[in-house]
Amino acid sequence: MFRNFVLTISAILTLALVSYAQLSLPGEVVEVIDGRTVVVVTSSGKVSVELQYIDVPDPAQALNSTVKDHLINLVLGKRVEYRPRILSNGRVIGRLTVNNIDVSQQMLRDGAAWHLPARVSGQEKNEYDIYAALENTAKTEKRGVWSVSTLRPSWEVRAGRLEDEKRTAQNLYASNVSPRLPAARRAGMWSDKNPRLPNVGALLNGYNAKTKTGYIGTSLLGITEMEADKLKLHKTAFDIMYYYKEDDRKGRTGYFVVNLLSEAGKWRFLEKNDLVLVVNDKIDLVIGKAKRTTVNDGLTMREHLAYEVDRSAIDKIVNSGEVGLKVGDYLIRPSHGLQQLLYNLLQASE
Repeated sequence: MFRNFVLTISAILTLALVSYAQLSLPGEVVEVIDGRTVVVVTSSGKVSVELQYIDVPDPAQALNSTVKDHLINLVLGKRVEYRPRILSNGRVIGRLTVNNIDVSQQMLRDGAAWHLPARVSGQEKNEYDIYAALENTAKTEKRGVWSVSTLRPSWEVRAGRLEDEKRTAQNLYASNVSPRLPAARRAGMWSDKNPRLPNVGALLNGYNAKTKTGYIGTSLLGITEMEADKLKLHKTAFDIMYYYKEDDRKGRTGYFVVNLLSEAGKWRFLEKNDLVLVVNDKIDLVIGKAKRTTVNDGLTMREHLAYEVDRSAIDKIVNSGEVGLKVGDYLIRPSHGLQQLLYNLLQASE
C-alpha cells in the first residue's frame, strides 16, 4: 500500500512540476536564507527558492557571509519572477529574475558563486555555455570567490568531508562493533561495482568483489541544533547504513546501523545514550544502548554512537507520520526527505 502511495504521489508531483515550470510566477523576496536560497511571497503563499545551477561557499568557508550579503543587495524586498525547474529532496530549485535579469547569472558574473558542472545539474548545453562564459569572465577578473586562491568549490569540500567522515564511521564500526566485516579500510576497498545492486539513486554505496561485502546508506546528515546547543558549539550528525554480504545461495543478507556523531566541549552521551524511536510524540520502540567510541584532543570531545537496528525499525520510520529518534535526552527530528531515502534503502537492501 505504501509503495503504491509513494509512486502515485511522486508521479503527481512530477507532472504538476512539469506544468508549473512552464510559468513564471510574480512575487516578492521577503527573506534571504543563505547565498543561494530565498523566500518568495507569491499569490499562493511563501515558497523557498534555491537559485538554479550555482553553488556558494559553505558556512565554514571564506566569503560565505559576503556572498549572502551580495544576494541580499540583489533581491531582498524586490519584485521578482520565479520559474520552478525541479523538486529535489523537498527543495524547489528554479530560475529567479529581477527586471528580466537571471539572478544566478548575475551571481556568477559578480564572482559570488560557482557554476555547477553539467554532469551534476543536467543543464542543457546552450544555457550552460552562457553561464560558463559569465563565470569565466569573473574568474579572469579574479572577482569574489576567484580572488581567494585556496577557496575550493563547496561541492568538492562537502564531498571530501563526507568521504572522510564516512570512512571514519565505517572504520569505527568495523573495529568496535561488527566482526562480520573486515577491519581494514584501505583506500579503494569499496571501489568495486556490485552488478546485482539496483539503482540506489542518491544513496551512498560501496562494494568489495573479493569479500562480497558492501554497504548502502544515506550521506552524513547534519542536525539543526537547539539554540542552547549552538551557543555551546555542539555539532551533531547522523546516518543510517545497511551493511551486507552476498552469497550465491542465500542472496544478500545484512543489518542496519544508525550512526550518530557528536562534537562538543564535553561528553554529551556518556551516561544516557539509549536510542528510542518516537512516533507522534510517544515512545514506540526502545532500540537500546550504543556501541560508543570516543576521541578527546583536549579541546573537543568526539563521540561515535552506533546502533544495530532491525529492518522493522527502519520500516516504521518510513511509514509512520511524525517520527523522531531520541538519544538519551536528545531528540532528532529527521527531515521529510529522509523517509524517501530510507524507503529507497529498504528497496535496495532486499
